[in-house]
Amino acid sequence: MVENLEIAQSINGILETLLEAFFELKKYMQQNKKESFRELAINCLEGFQAIQRVINTEQEEPYRFLSIRCENCYASMESMLLYKEKEENKILHKLEFEYYPLLRIAHARFYYFALIEGNNKREADFWEKEAVELLKNPYIEGGTYSYDISICVLAYNKLEYTKLCVEAVLKCIPRALRCELILVNHGSTDETKEYFETIYPEKQINIKQNLADGVAYVLPALAAEGEYILIISNDVLLTKDAIAIMYSAMKKDAQIAYTVPTTTNIVNLQNILPAEIKCYGTIEEFQKTAAQYNREEKRKEESRVMLVNPLFMCRTEYWINSDKTKAFARSMFRHSTVMFWDDELSLLFRRAGYKNILMKDIVCYHFGSVTVGKPHYNFLKERKYFFSRYGIDPHEKGSCWTPGLFQILNCKKAETKRILSINNGLGSNSLKVKESIKEETGNGGVELICYTMQERLLPDLKGISDQAEYIIGWKELWECLKGKFDYILFSDEKLSPFSFQEVCERLYSYLEEDGIFILQTEEKKYADWFEKQYYFVKRWEDANTVCCENTFEKQYFAVYDPSYRK
Repeated sequence: MVENLEIAQSINGILETLLEAFFELKKYMQQNKKESFRELAINCLEGFQAIQRVINTEQEEPYRFLSIRCENCYASMESMLLYKEKEENKILHKLEFEYYPLLRIAHARFYYFALIEGNNKREADFWEKEAVELLKNPYIEGGTYSYDISICVLAYNKLEYTKLCVEAVLKCIPRALRCELILVNHGSTDETKEYFETIYPEKQINIKQNLADGVAYVLPALAAEGEYILIISNDVLLTKDAIAIMYSAMKKDAQIAYTVPTTTNIVNLQNILPAEIKCYGTIEEFQKTAAQYNREEKRKEESRVMLVNPLFMCRTEYWINSDKTKAFARSMFRHSTVMFWDDELSLLFRRAGYKNILMKDIVCYHFGSVTVGKPHYNFLKERKYFFSRYGIDPHEKGSCWTPGLFQILNCKKAETKRILSINNGLGSNSLKVKESIKEETGNGGVELICYTMQERLLPDLKGISDQAEYIIGWKELWECLKGKFDYILFSDEKLSPFSFQEVCERLYSYLEEDGIFILQTEEKKYADWFEKQYYFVKRWEDANTVCCENTFEKQYFAVYDPSYRK
């Protein structure tokens, strides 16, 4: 909250009046009352000027950001007054799908940060009742959709890449689906705006000034009329059938909220491409090999804890209108920049019980960091902010699986029924075992059971597991465990009052005769003991980021597998 609430409430009142005026402006355009529209539009411009005059005397953050957002709204409204006669449809589209979303975001963010944040009672009511309602998409309420997919391209300068991106999109739009095209120019200073105008998209959004706050990612969601929304950065090239395959996978499984295809030049182990895709020398050759590779295969739809998203498709309703995820609201009402935005989206979907799916049956081309460039964010500060908000670090243990472990791990046990995971952080290695078995053998019925002694991790584990439980200690675990397991993954956290050897021997008793036992530890002596005790063991060493710190500690993996004797 700001100090001077009286000024903030006055500004909020002007913004609410401007929001009400939008409906009158829309009615005037629909009724062809051009003079009435012009008069009211000029009044709206004066309203933004009045806000700016007040803001100039204030230096608090909500005012500084509102000043730029008002500039963007002003520029949008001003451009409508410059349209020629007989361009009513263009004005109406700009009013409804550019100006109004910009104004809604300006109002919502100012309202929250100036008048709500910091007041515990008001914040609780806000998240319970107002957050989602304040920025709902009215075009998709009631489960009716004008389109199957809203395809949105985001551009910030780099016109040469934008042209390649748009050309690829136009070639890849599935003709059997109803699709709309939304082009977003986020404050470009080159000729991006003019180029977009030559495409004649269903919707074009121009943002005068780039705030580097991720608004370009969320703005299209307020204008989308599709059941699904596909967001594409201008440094990505779609490939043949990519859209249709993502759409088909999500249509078949209502638990999938969010999909990302594999791409080149990406982190989070999402760029592990099949050998045939690596054999290209030009973009044209890549497109040809990708077209041959892209085939819908359920076993290659890999559930992930987190996804990085140079392009992604999600269910529009789950993202923007959902009280269950509050994903859009959480994105809009935060101090953080676009850093860790993809971590946040993944977190909100998995905590709501939905799947984040890496589409390994699709490959697209990503040039890498063209759209956002290399902004100077405070990496550690952003991580700590994320932790304070969600109780986990975006680089938490188990946020991504360990490649070296899977070089020595056998995931081809087709008869696998149950996997037990204990204290493995966010659980990426455990989930990867389950997904690898599905991919390698076609067995999609494996049960993943996770136990954690860190209660803060339980909401995330519930989102990726068939069963997840918080336990105080090992005694409680022994009371819970029943039956045998094909895989046991165990991290040596919180051993007291038991010894490492006692815990290992007890867990080993729950292992199937041909089961696989996997240890993760920071103690070399434990890995050494494990190797001597169980004989048929392979080892791997790795570095692990310490939660919310820029330091690394050695991690030791040891895998017992009876098949190693052969």
